Amino acid sequence: SNGRVRPRSAFYKRVVMGELDAARDKAREQPAKLARDARSFGVEAGFLASAACAQLLAAGVHAPRAYRVEMRPDEASPIDSAFSMLLSDFSPEAGWTQVGLLDAGQARRSLAALARLHAFFWEGGAFSTSGGEAAAELEAAVWPAGMYTQPSMQPAAQFDRLAAKYTEHSERLGPRFHAAEELAGVDSERLQTLGQRLQRVARDAAAESHPFDDVAAGDGGAGGDAGGDAARRFRTLIHGDPKAANLLLHEGGAVGFIDFQWTGWGLAATDVAHHVCAALAPDALAQEGALLDHYHASLLAAAAEFGGAPSLPSRAQFQAQYVAAILDMGRIVFAYQWSRADFETPSLNRNGYNKDARCAAWLAARCDRALAEWERGRALG
Repeated sequence: SNGRVRPRSAFYKRVVMGELDAARDKAREQPAKLARDARSFGVEAGFLASAACAQLLAAGVHAPRAYRVEMRPDEASPIDSAFSMLLSDFSPEAGWTQVGLLDAGQARRSLAALARLHAFFWEGGAFSTSGGEAAAELEAAVWPAGMYTQPSMQPAAQFDRLAAKYTEHSERLGPRFHAAEELAGVDSERLQTLGQRLQRVARDAAAESHPFDDVAAGDGGAGGDAGGDAARRFRTLIHGDPKAANLLLHEGGAVGFIDFQWTGWGLAATDVAHHVCAALAPDALAQEGALLDHYHASLLAAAAEFGGAPSLPSRAQFQAQYVAAILDMGRIVFAYQWSRADFETPSLNRNGYNKDARCAAWLAARCDRALAEWERGRALG
């Protein structure tokens, strides 16, 4: 009756925290993580229901359209929180599909789509300066600092135990990891000491990668209290978890994003580094430099299309931010996520470094190179 076409299918996402085994475990053992997880579902629901998301969809970035959202958060008792979302469906019948890891061509598409998302919300761009009520609503809906890898969402001991955990986890990764061709250029001593060398700079890398995170800024890292102010001109909305399982590919070339639980403000390079490490297949990782060039060119083009942004990073500035973010990814993977690595059991949901030995080896080798780039950058001031 209102002239709108009824969709052929829809996706219903229902989250009742008390019904989730993991949530009940966290209620007993990790109440702070339970509160974080409950809030993350509220962030996703709030973002998808926002006017800002509707404008993003109109600008050609594909995300679920919210037909109806209900939120019943309970800050006093997070286990009693509940959320439901009736969303548009990225269905196979409509031409959408998912892959476990992206090849180089698919990675070009996903990076161009990420660039459009980042450009639309870039600080100083049309939305941030003229968004009015929609911009204010967005600020209230999403994380002040996006991405679950930020220090405020991880235990402080992760930084202090990085070297020991790297040794422990890398030893259990097995011969497929140690024989991977991606490690051919890393001598055994550098590989053995990678965790120690990364631990020395991990706090500084985290401060640079998450400048709007209160813990990172106040943790004695390079960002310090002024880190967020200095990085403000590069602030944009980041997806926060752009792994392959949170992307859908359309037969016509489009890329759709789902799962916005960790969406918030951050640096585009941090989102891109997460995507590269978590979503790309080994053959695509071998083309890292060309893919980063493609992302940066796509960012400039999208910003111009959306009315311009005064503070886009140069390619060199973006590279420096990306190097810090690669080191930060190494921190959380080596210290924590490799504990769940399984190179034998097929999985759509796991990140590349936890399901493909070559992807895991690539990250170790890339962190070794990134440490050298980091040190050169510091030497040049």
